[in-house]
Amino acid sequence: MWIEIFSYNFMIYAFIIGILVALVTALISPFIVLNNQSMLADGLAHTSFLGFVIGVILIDQPIYIALIIAAFASFLIKLISTKASINNDAAIGVVSSLSFAIGLIIISVTKGFNVSIESLMTGSLLTTNSGDIIITSVLAVVTISFVLYYYRNLYQNVFDKENIVISRKKSIILDYALSMISALIIVVGVKIVGALLVSSLIIFPTLIATQFKRSFKATLVISVITSILTMFISIYISYLLDIPASSTVVVINALVLLGAYLYKFIGRSLIK
Repeated sequence: MWIEIFSYNFMIYAFIIGILVALVTALISPFIVLNNQSMLADGLAHTSFLGFVIGVILIDQPIYIALIIAAFASFLIKLISTKASINNDAAIGVVSSLSFAIGLIIISVTKGFNVSIESLMTGSLLTTNSGDIIITSVLAVVTISFVLYYYRNLYQNVFDKENIVISRKKSIILDYALSMISALIIVVGVKIVGALLVSSLIIFPTLIATQFKRSFKATLVISVITSILTMFISIYISYLLDIPASSTVVVINALVLLGAYLYKFIGRSLIK
């Protein structure tokens, strides 16, 4: 049974796309969580729900419509928070709740809507295909390139906003770019763990890494490593125990976070 799992194409696809999503979410996680924008993931996940609903009605691959709508929503959230004197969390709440409501209305008035709302909310990692892998691979290349090229500026945007050395205009553009890339990543994350759980892919890696009190670069590296390992272990366990993969991802991450916290607590106690 330990080796049998790799004899199925759908499981190989699940491992590949799961690890790719774990990588990209961990890469952007510190720049979002440490910038007090953790709710962005949850808000954009609910927004992508509208995209998937419209996509199911219009085309065979709803993820493309979801990507477009989520990117537009991320732009709208940033625009509202910067131009309308509304704080970021409130802007996220306005856009996400409106999008989710519109999605439910469309479902209620559309005859023949044959996709379970539960599948949109809880994800379907084991039904991913080669097309999803291509999309996620392209997204991974874009995310890695973006983080590497703008690493110093992204770091300053998180920790040195008051004395930022880049221009204010460039800082705003960087915020918009990060928000849009986050939106695209979250849409793919919804495909895996669903709209209800996708924020965990963004939040947990940084929370786990920060328990070790290392430098920012170390935090980023720890986030990536723990995210990939927990994703791999979660998929494996979900197959062996025949339980939902999406829920397993969240539970395993929570257990790892608890272990990291206990490690920090015990370490402090020994020092004292």
